Amino acid sequence: MTPVPLRQYLSQLIAAAGKTNVEIAEALGYPRSNVIAMLKTGSMKLPLDKVGPMARVLGIDPVHLLDRILAESSPNTWAALREVLGNRLVTDNEYQLVEFVRGHVGGYDPRLTEFDDFRDVLAPELTKIAHFERQRAEASSARRSEPTVEGGFARRWPYKHSP
Repeated sequence: MTPVPLRQYLSQLIAAAGKTNVEIAEALGYPRSNVIAMLKTGSMKLPLDKVGPMARVLGIDPVHLLDRILAESSPNTWAALREVLGNRLVTDNEYQLVEFVRGHVGGYDPRLTEFDDFRDVLAPELTKIAHFERQRAEASSARRSEPTVEGGFARRWPYKHSP
């Protein structure tokens, strides 16, 4: 599946955040909100030093946003960086998952994805959690109450989240 163009992706995220162009511009340190309109239309690229602040304003992971920006704007440079860095780029939440696994395997390096049971159990639960996060983001932008996670591992797991 081909991802939507970055300008469209940013527009969707900005709309879902429920913030005005003025609020976002102020959070990024821009004196004028027309900069946000330019980002939405693609007539301006988001400067790399604004990736972190933009991700915080939109409530998304900065590593993911950086990946989207560089993959579209500088694909050759980004491919070279990914080759050198390998799989070392993880989000804070992904890192917490790695630490969780490390804490439970006693120093071993298990090949978890080679176990069918692991994949069969984890994949649907990650889908539920992603659905929950999308609902939470939509509810937050619409100022509605938070959704609930239905059934399964996601309900039993002590899944704590920040409002």
